[in-house]
Amino acid sequence: PARDPQHMIDDMRAVNFDLSCTLEENRRLGEERQYLAAIVASSSDALIARTNDGLVSSWNRAAEKMYGYTADEVMGKPVANLAPSTKMGDADGIARRLERGESVSQYETTRRRRDGSEFHVSISAFPVRDSSGKLVGTSAIVRDITERRLAEEKLRTMQSELVHLSRWNTMGMMATALSHELNQPLSAMVNYINAARRTLSRAVDPAMARTIAYLDSAVEEAKLASGIIRSLRDFIDKREAGRRPEEINNVVEEAVSLSLLGVSGSRLRTQMNLAPGLPLVTIDKVQIQQVLLNLIRNAIEALHGNPAGCLKIATGINEAGDVTVRVSDNGPGLSPEIAARLFQPFTTTKDKGMGVGLTISQSIIEAHGGHIRVEPVAPSGTSFHFNLPAAEAASE
Repeated sequence: PARDPQHMIDDMRAVNFDLSCTLEENRRLGEERQYLAAIVASSSDALIARTNDGLVSSWNRAAEKMYGYTADEVMGKPVANLAPSTKMGDADGIARRLERGESVSQYETTRRRRDGSEFHVSISAFPVRDSSGKLVGTSAIVRDITERRLAEEKLRTMQSELVHLSRWNTMGMMATALSHELNQPLSAMVNYINAARRTLSRAVDPAMARTIAYLDSAVEEAKLASGIIRSLRDFIDKREAGRRPEEINNVVEEAVSLSLLGVSGSRLRTQMNLAPGLPLVTIDKVQIQQVLLNLIRNAIEALHGNPAGCLKIATGINEAGDVTVRVSDNGPGLSPEIAARLFQPFTTTKDKGMGVGLTISQSIIEAHGGHIRVEPVAPSGTSFHFNLPAAEAASE
């Protein structure tokens, strides 16, 4: 049919206008894509896209540097391969949230590099939809936070050390003050007791012999207390304590005798198994007896009210040639939480305890070149055991 020339011209103008608009739109979209591609390429964070099937569809240079894989090596591969085996569960959890259309913001976890090493990351992920709103994949921003986590851990360690140092400084001042304040009355106590002993020794009453024996024990206790205070002060002040070769069995027997004063009338059973022929140990006798007194009295308190309570003390030698001492009881035992931090300062199971006895004991044993450990006893109870180098090994 015949066409109006003017109408044909108008149609041509409309087509030309539409083409011009399309070209301009395409140019603008192309510039936007180039701009976005430049952002993705230059980002210091890993930008990773995945399809709905969980396959990698985009991998920028930061991802290559962070994970150690090139784009060619990971494109089309499951993104779950980037998670260590221990974190597969949380990777699946993130994927399910994204498939439901949810976003993930700054989720901290670990990922695996090409060399197998793991590193800490913060992941922010969100779903990607097309123009119709259909979910076509997901995109994630992965930031390496390993240095931040190390800095945080270092800060926590420093804070813990500062608190620990502050407490030890306080203990040092307390030890110095106690040593100064208590040594004088303890010395006076010994003098008074000795005077009373001399006075009673002149009496003819047969019961006086028992009283004199009690006074002798009181003198020994006062001298031991004075020695412990002096030794503790020297130890905290880092002064070298006097050490000499000693027979560990003699040291143990004296410590047991002192520890059992006042509990002989109870139902507590004591079993001692002291191995003969043990090598000498170079020790500060007062310090090691302080450790033994603390362990034995702790065991006695754990057995309080137990009609079948039994305290066991044993000595021996281990495969390394170290002399060993073990103090065990069949009390209620320790909870795993308490046992895990038992040697930390101010940890105690006692209502009125300060929680420093075992910490000091551990420091004393380690200062002597040994180790102290705790372990449960079946069916119930606790066993503390420590080792000390033999005198020849210590000198070498």
